[in-house]
Amino acid sequence: MSLYVKKFSAWTDAENPPKIAFVPMLFRRRLSAATKMVVYTVHEVSEGLPPVHITFASEFGEIQRQYKISEGILATGEVSPAQFSLSVFNAPVSAASITEKNMVGYSAVFAGKKSFENGLKEAAAPLLSGREKERIFVFADERLPETYASISNYPNAVCAIALRLSTDAQDAICELDLSPLPEGNSAADQALTFLKTRLPQ
Repeated sequence: MSLYVKKFSAWTDAENPPKIAFVPMLFRRRLSAATKMVVYTVHEVSEGLPPVHITFASEFGEIQRQYKISEGILATGEVSPAQFSLSVFNAPVSAASITEKNMVGYSAVFAGKKSFENGLKEAAAPLLSGREKERIFVFADERLPETYASISNYPNAVCAIALRLSTDAQDAICELDLSPLPEGNSAADQALTFLKTRLPQ
């Protein structure tokens, strides 16, 4: 069975997260760069269409917020419940679901450097099996804290990509290519390769 990309959205500006003016200010101001990118790209592939299950994948998740929490623990021995709730791995896709009023559900995939590739496969599986007709796949990673430069490939690639996948070829922009992607230094490298080589430019 062939799968198709009905819509896609990407954000690759590492220094300037999207403005997401469609999100209420009190909610928007609490969101990290990673979450803003996920909210923006998911909105772009959801607007005006029925809600569907979302698969979210990331290599680092809310790494900036997690780092700040670690700093706080070292300094005071305490953790802010509000900060902790926004630092969990599924926080970006949860925020996107809230923004889109999508109650269908979501999955979160962490597979290290292959998070993009394996997340895309997880999103495609229920379509290939016939259990679902459409699903959204979204991947995002933000900049690692500079403190991690000695133990990581810093500065790492930063991006968010959302795909609306379907079993229906009508109005599709391209067929989904699920062949293996070349390995890079990070999952975001794979995501950018996919964006440049497997989607219309």
